[in-house]
Order: sequence, then structure tokens, then C-alpha cells
Amino acid sequence: MKKDQIVLKKFLGTLTLLCVEKYTTTTVTYGKLFNEVFNEVLFARNAEDGLVICENKKVDVIITAQKFSGMSGLEMVKNIRLIEKMNNYNE
Repeated sequence: MKKDQIVLKKFLGTLTLLCVEKYTTTTVTYGKLFNEVFNEVLFARNAEDGLVICENKKVDVIITAQKFSGMSGLEMVKNIRLIEKMNNYNE
């Protein structure tokens, strides 16, 4: 493994990843892939659940599908950014 790869793996190993995905097969694949790399991997089945997770836990990286019934993945990310701005403002 190259030095840059080692540094990247070490860095990613400190981060929390949120995967928002409605399909179980994709979630299982993400789990197998990302549990080896990230410190913690969290899963949500829809954008609303992803938003709740981000309201209660610090998430560093988000992977989301776009289309869900109800709130879209893009709407979820916009709401998370608003929450983060409010939290940073209140600190």
C-alpha cells in the first residue's frame, strides 16, 4: 500500500459515514465495503430517518440516494446543512 493510501485510510478511519438507501441489497453492499474503512457506518432507509440521525449524531460523510417517497435525498442534505449552520451559530 502506498503512503498516500495509508494516510487516507487512517483519516477515513476517524470519520462517521451515513448511508441513506431504501434497498437492502445496496445497504448490505455498503456495509461490507465501508465498515472496513470508516470508524462508524450508520444506515437510514429514507431521507426523514437520515435527517433524524444527523440531528442526533455528528456525521462526517453522507451517501444518499436521490429519490424517496416524501423528502428527497437532496432536500435532506439541504436540511442537514441548515441544522449544522444553526448549531455552529449557537456555539
